Parts: sequence; structure tokens; C-alpha cells
Amino acid sequence: MVIGHFRDNAPAASYTGAIACLTFSHPQVIILPNLGKLIGKEPDFILSSHPCDAASGFEIGAAWKRQAKDGEDYLSVKLDGPGLRVPITARLTRSIPSDRDMVLHWIREAQPAA
Repeated sequence: MVIGHFRDNAPAASYTGAIACLTFSHPQVIILPNLGKLIGKEPDFILSSHPCDAASGFEIGAAWKRQAKDGEDYLSVKLDGPGLRVPITARLTRSIPSDRDMVLHWIREAQPAA
């Protein structure tokens, strides 16, 4: 399910767009590199609710660089905040491999066996 649309702002290594789903809606989101990353497990990017810079808005999530089995690069995104019962997991991929347009797909987390 598509929950967002973004634009790759190359060569700035950032993305701008919007997220909208039933419980989580932000019309202006920016994804910026995590300049404070010190170790491998920390996110590669921070999602902020403001279109200008992360300092002007508030953090709504994080993203990690990943590569699919077919070699395509994507961002693994985790959206979270006080208003969410559980975090939202998503994947930011290119609409067309050579295009700057990106699509954020919601991913249902596997439910533990009862």
C-alpha cells in the first residue's frame, strides 16, 4: 500500500515529500542524512516534519540504506511517535529505476505465532 510520495533531491542526498495514511499524516516531510551517525546500527537518515530542515520541525522517523536481492537500492523506513500504538514500517523505492520520483510503501510486520 502506498502511503507517501517523495522526490530525490540529488545530489543533496535528501528527499522531500508527503506521508498520508489512516493514523499518520504529514503533508511536508524531509528525509535528511544523519550527520551524527557514529555506529552501524544508527539510522542513515532522519525524517522530519518540516520541509526546510530537521531543526525547524520534529522527528517522525528514521531510515536505513538497504539493497534488494535484485540490486536495487531503497530506504527501510520506520515511522514512530506518541500518537502511534506501534511503529509504521515502510520502504522508500524509486517509481522507475532511473527516475527521481520515490514511493513510500507500507509493510505489514509479521505477526508472532499464537
